[in-house]
Amino acid sequence: MSYYMTLYSLSERCPSVDAIEVPLFSDFDADYSIEKGDDDDWREITFCFDGEEDSFATLSRVTVDSPDGLRYIEAALGDIEDGEPASAVTWLKAYLSRVKAIYTFAIDDDRGLPAIRAVQHGIWLEVGGVKQADMEGFSNDEDFHILWQFTDKPRSQPWQMAVLDGNGQWLTFEMDLGRPDHVAAFRAGRVPDGVPTR
Repeated sequence: MSYYMTLYSLSERCPSVDAIEVPLFSDFDADYSIEKGDDDDWREITFCFDGEEDSFATLSRVTVDSPDGLRYIEAALGDIEDGEPASAVTWLKAYLSRVKAIYTFAIDDDRGLPAIRAVQHGIWLEVGGVKQADMEGFSNDEDFHILWQFTDKPRSQPWQMAVLDGNGQWLTFEMDLGRPDHVAAFRAGRVPDGVPTR
């Protein structure tokens, strides 16, 4: 079963192939193939490890003026409806209503996850947007985690987070995903006690 990550961008322009090649070729023994479209307007890309025939991931790019694009936006709006904190849900609803392009990564081999995270970040650096990952949640457009959707209890590790203050500005901080008090504060829309903001 595939693991999905998505990037929702306010830009319609197609990212350059450099956004894919630089992170992919710099750190991973992998390659890619444009299956639909061309270098200037690609729509589907597959990724494979060097020396292997089967792809480990597929990337699709759709715009919201297409049936698939509208369907993805509607699904995302439904997915966040019961998310926490509530302030992030409100912010995301407004953001998603302005999205122009959607990049969906379907990962079929866990070995490829680091490479796909790097490619997603490379595309994000060019076109911006908010990221979403299955069983984790959403980031904001500054790449801080803002919506709690972890389906399992995360292991203890530092995570870059953000919550909105009373003026609608992001307060960014690092918290421990394994600490129940940190998680509870974040889900309530607060910075955990004793955690400094930036």
